[in-house]
Amino acid sequence: MPSNLRITFLSGTGIVVLLAIYFGYVAATASDSTRKAKARLMASLLFSGWLCVTPIIRFVYDHTRPIYEFRGQIQSVAILNSSSKYFSAWVRIAANAGGQITVHASGRSPYLRSGQQIWVRYRGDSGELMNAQFYDGNGKQEGVLNSTRVLEETIILAVGLICVWASIRKYRRDPEGSES
Repeated sequence: MPSNLRITFLSGTGIVVLLAIYFGYVAATASDSTRKAKARLMASLLFSGWLCVTPIIRFVYDHTRPIYEFRGQIQSVAILNSSSKYFSAWVRIAANAGGQITVHASGRSPYLRSGQQIWVRYRGDSGELMNAQFYDGNGKQEGVLNSTRVLEETIILAVGLICVWASIRKYRRDPEGSES
């Protein structure tokens, strides 16, 4: 993400967090039950809305960036995090015609090793791997590695939508904030 877009996103996130804290404080200290219920609704909707908007912004931004394809041989693999849940690695690939690129892989594959023939699709500005196909010495496909980023964004969006639904449902069931 370019720095000006990142600054705008972080500023917006900061404003949402401050507003959510303010409404949370009002909900905790308000004596009027209607005001308390509305403040609780606003705090939860701000949080839930942020959960929904963040993956949508990332998805739209990613799909406006150029996509490149590259065929070559893996020179090196620098694993940043090897845990199964948060696997992350930088893969340096030498082109058959000369030159090299470095792409980021967020998925685990036994074929991520030096000397492996590979064809990749990746995002040009971030180097995020979208799809990789691994080939043996004879040109036969051995395996495939797909990015898990879209799945992560979809799960976060679904959680955000569920939180929005739960917030509205709670407010409609108890609009005056009466606690019995």
